Amino acid sequence: PDLVLTGGFTNAYSAAMAKRLGYRVVDIPPPQSLAEVRRNIRSVALALGTAPRGEALIEEMDRKLGSVPRVQRAALLLTGGGYVPRADGLAAEYLRHAGLRQQDVPSGRADLERLLAAPPAVIVTSRYRSGQTSRHQMWLAHPALRAL
Repeated sequence: PDLVLTGGFTNAYSAAMAKRLGYRVVDIPPPQSLAEVRRNIRSVALALGTAPRGEALIEEMDRKLGSVPRVQRAALLLTGGGYVPRADGLAAEYLRHAGLRQQDVPSGRADLERLLAAPPAVIVTSRYRSGQTSRHQMWLAHPALRAL
């Protein structure tokens, strides 16, 4: 390869081995905000010698995201197993661009009983790996949750 990208799930041994073999290694940490997504795009584009293409990609992303609407509806983004992303994280930032405000769940996990007792105005679910059978994905298909 011309370039090896490492990140949050790459062990130090793999990165060190790539460097010992003479490859250029650039660490791209998992982004926690849109600003970090932009930073990562810039880092990769610079490493590839395509900085203008990176800037064009960022401009396109920002154009498609648009501005954050002033009015935000309360929403709850649920992923497999009832896990809820942080209200100040990257997923919540994307939701804000859609006019939704991620509700904070202090434990980081919503349970079915509380959702049924006090359902949020909007529930957003993830289809990530929806074709894979797992307990986490089965939770999102619970009949009571689907009824909400």
